[in-house]
Amino acid sequence: MIARILAVFYARNLEFVRDRGTLSWNIMFPVVVLFGLNFVFSTGEQNQFKIGVLTDNPVVNEIDHPFMDIRYINKIQIVDQDAGLESGQKTQIRHAY
Repeated sequence: MIARILAVFYARNLEFVRDRGTLSWNIMFPVVVLFGLNFVFSTGEQNQFKIGVLTDNPVVNEIDHPFMDIRYINKIQIVDQDAGLESGQKTQIRHAY
């Protein structure tokens, strides 16, 4: 009984390998779809949020805080608190820190 099952399994595998259309569809199509979706949806490094940082330090990226290490954040220096709140109310900045 097992020998018959193995013979059918072997025959079906040979049939699959010999049929180039099926073989290419099952192997090449998923690879092409993966590369296509990667090309369509990869836009590189995008800044998702724009935050204002109230500081006197002219270089905002030098501030030592774990929040500043988050990717996809565009950090803007704010020197005057009132101007920062005003720009935040105009939705130019998402968060003030």
